[in-house]
Amino acid sequence: MLLFAVAHAVQLEDGTYAVRSPEFPGCEARSAHVEVAREQFGDALRERLLEMVEAGEVPSLYSCEELGASFAGRCAVQISAPDRLPGTFDRAIAVRAKLPPAAAERLATIRAAPQRELQTSEPSPVEGTDPAVPDTSAADDETRGKLDPSARLALVAARLAGRDRHVG
Repeated sequence: MLLFAVAHAVQLEDGTYAVRSPEFPGCEARSAHVEVAREQFGDALRERLLEMVEAGEVPSLYSCEELGASFAGRCAVQISAPDRLPGTFDRAIAVRAKLPPAAAERLATIRAAPQRELQTSEPSPVEGTDPAVPDTSAADDETRGKLDPSARLALVAARLAGRDRHVG
């Protein structure tokens, strides 16, 4: 499972870079190179998330609109989540989105799908897709990573609500 955190990278007076996120106070990384600071921040954030899970805390969830307005000009840091996080986030998403039990169960089912099935969802040549012409189906866009994160979240929300349609 991959997670993305919104972080802010700033160059300090001494020429080094600091990467931090207002959502995770005390979680910061510094380096002479911004790329190294971002990588170190990912490691620090992974540790902070483990501490939060062990303490029973759930990180705040925000809508795409709230994130867009609050974090304009910030960078995204990608980390691989600890194994214990998916269930915690699934429960938090279900509660925050006020999902009915059937939708929450569907979210858990989607999350439990084997990774190999998710990776092999490319359309086959037999289906008549021309590789030179982009496919507009939501599943194809999602698996090829063509959707930005906010469109992916909207796609997942639409699927959970039973409106399996293209978003983006």
